[in-house]
Amino acid sequence: MKKDATTVRADGAPPLPADPPIRLVRVGGSVPVDPAPGTVVVRLLGAPEWTVDGTPVAISDARAAVLIAMVALDGPLPRMQAAEMFWPLAKGTGRANLRVLLHRLQHATGTKVFGTGERLALLPHVQVDLAGTDADIVERCVTSGASTARLLSGIDLGDLPEASRWLSGARGQLEQRLLQGHIAWLEAHPDANDLPRANAVAESLIALDPLCEIGHRELMRVRVQRGDRAGALAAFERCKRELREHLGASPDPKTTALHREILRVRDLDTAHAFPGSPPPSRRPLLQREHELADMDKAFAARRVVIVEGPSGAGKTALLMQFARQRNGFYWAAEPADADGALTGLVRLTAHVAKLMAPDGGPSPVTDALALLKRLQQLDPELIVGSRLAEGVATVSGVLQRAGYRAVLIDDVHLLDDVSLDVLSRVMHAGWDLMPWCDFVLAYRPMRARRKVRVLCEKLAMDGRLRLIHPSALKREAVLQLLAGQPGIDLRQMEAADRLVALSGGTPGVLVELVELGVSLTPAGDLVSLPPQVRSILLERLRSCSSTADGLAQLASVAGSSFSVELAATIAGLSSWKVAEKWNELLLAGVFSARGFAFPLMELAVRESVPDAVRQFMHGEVAKALDRQGAGPERLAYHWRQAGDSARAVQHGRAAAAACLQAGQLAGAIDALETAVAIPNGVLGDGHAVALLQLAALCLQADRLDQITELLEAAARSPSTGLERGVCTALGGRTLLAMGEHAAARTALLSALPMLVESPSLHRAVACWARLASQRAGGPADDDAITSLDDLPKAWVWDADTAQVQTPEDGRRCVEALQRGPLA
Repeated sequence: MKKDATTVRADGAPPLPADPPIRLVRVGGSVPVDPAPGTVVVRLLGAPEWTVDGTPVAISDARAAVLIAMVALDGPLPRMQAAEMFWPLAKGTGRANLRVLLHRLQHATGTKVFGTGERLALLPHVQVDLAGTDADIVERCVTSGASTARLLSGIDLGDLPEASRWLSGARGQLEQRLLQGHIAWLEAHPDANDLPRANAVAESLIALDPLCEIGHRELMRVRVQRGDRAGALAAFERCKRELREHLGASPDPKTTALHREILRVRDLDTAHAFPGSPPPSRRPLLQREHELADMDKAFAARRVVIVEGPSGAGKTALLMQFARQRNGFYWAAEPADADGALTGLVRLTAHVAKLMAPDGGPSPVTDALALLKRLQQLDPELIVGSRLAEGVATVSGVLQRAGYRAVLIDDVHLLDDVSLDVLSRVMHAGWDLMPWCDFVLAYRPMRARRKVRVLCEKLAMDGRLRLIHPSALKREAVLQLLAGQPGIDLRQMEAADRLVALSGGTPGVLVELVELGVSLTPAGDLVSLPPQVRSILLERLRSCSSTADGLAQLASVAGSSFSVELAATIAGLSSWKVAEKWNELLLAGVFSARGFAFPLMELAVRESVPDAVRQFMHGEVAKALDRQGAGPERLAYHWRQAGDSARAVQHGRAAAAACLQAGQLAGAIDALETAVAIPNGVLGDGHAVALLQLAALCLQADRLDQITELLEAAARSPSTGLERGVCTALGGRTLLAMGEHAAARTALLSALPMLVESPSLHRAVACWARLASQRAGGPADDDAITSLDDLPKAWVWDADTAQVQTPEDGRRCVEALQRGPLA
């Protein structure tokens, strides 16, 4: 008998467990592609996948994915080198294993991927995303997020040292290519007309490397060009925080020089009647008629208006619009204003001095500015707020003479305590000190200092406070943004509703989503979360304590399983402490009364959790839920996300048994399919039983197209080689009895290498395989079939007398499953 080409070990032992079958799993939420007929489009950036029949399909075999990447990046690869790299312990049978792998690739895609010859090379009809230009890869990174640009995300070849070293080096080279590609794009568009695109590229560069100051500087420049000076200053603070936390360093001179330049920027518009009033808005103010009317009523009643809300709530746009309508003096505090006593007040006074004397000459404010700078040298406790309040009121007469009737201060939570104390005294005695002036303040609740809260309490007790929370936007706001596009139809209205639901109607997020032209999947979810949107949302989380941050991350991982009891158990906090942190997240706009404020907030937080931390959290959630007596389906999900395939399968089988007891066959199949869908095709203990049970259920549900794949996977799951071979052979005979000859041939051939320990079984199954091949009507071109030529030709199969594995045996397997998971 000729040597069987599928035999993987010379001693007849079963194939290595790390050599799983290639399983194609539908990727939910992926964007369908439409390749040319006969073209195989392979994606290696992110989770590896290719297109089969025009639909993205995940590649579950780690070796296959790395082999394609290796040839795509380094060129043709000698077969012997590939065999030794991927099967270092095969003892001379690595090439046979490589042939089996290439055969499975051809079977999975329906066409050959590699050409013939001693050097593996991709055929012309195979297109790989890595072969694209740097601009193409940057575009993908910007569109789908930096996390999708990692080479072969989720692939780990720790048991193959040489292949693992190659993959690590290739990932490093790709990361450098991506960084250089982003930088090249930004350098090629210094005065980009498409500012949203430039903003997205800068955000993407920062996501790839948070310590890259080039990305932070470009983001600062783009935001200034978009008129978002506060956002540019926030970008600098973000850069400073990243460098301090990770390197213990400060921004380099180029970044600090740009920061100083932004601080000096005066955005004046000569068409304005009053210098210093806000410039015309580049965007329409959406659905703020009610808030503006309330502010007018509050002014008529001589009340102080305070607008509060988290980042992205639209506070700045509301204040600037009101300032334009009321000839108000608008001024925004900045993060640097909290660096020392009177810092904010000094900058405000200097700003007024420049407005009154643009040429730098003397003005009525010059002496006051000099006095404030001298006071900064004193101990803050020696600075008398009441005297300063009188001085501020005197200086403010300059604004009165300029025609202002209102002072609007944005982001007051960024001011230092002494400046806040002076501001509080001015407004508390406003009718006496500044009877001509009304005030509007805006701040973020979670960033507010104690002085801001005290100010609000005093005004409320005096009956002089009007608190305004900008409301969430609705469908009409999105349609207004789309007004420039022709033909708004029902589909666009449905998309607008979905965007509002995803964003919670947050103005800053909605405007970015519409301007970027984001697309939705058929299910109504975002294809990817744009980096600038993610930055806006995570800004809310940055204002919270580390404990509250951890609570939000835990909630994003636990999903529907999250509860106060679960958080208290895992974090080791009391229920009262969890409630306190929940309230902190509530004020920051991260949580609502029931959980996350809106879906995109949850998505942004979940994406911010590192993969290793996310896996650990899933494991802790699973343990806590197990102690609480949670259902097997929830436990299976969390153990699967934690990377513990054995426990995931155990609870998945329990969930399937519960479905069967309730008469839900489809639910049982779904539960088992989910349980055995382990990343990279690596199977753990108990998978053989689960896969065979799933095959039996598919047989009962008449899903014959899935049985072959399941039997192949069961044959390679951890157990003795003889046991796996018998299981697979019985499954192949079942298919043969059902008339599924091609599927039976594949299953029986895969059983042969595992039956070499029993010559009689091996010979019998070989005869079954030859018979299946003959009945399939195809040529016997496989080495295993060719090796059967010396078998007795008198061997025939009689369906009436031959012992076969029948559907009845499958029903008995189902009954065993109904009694509960097998040990």
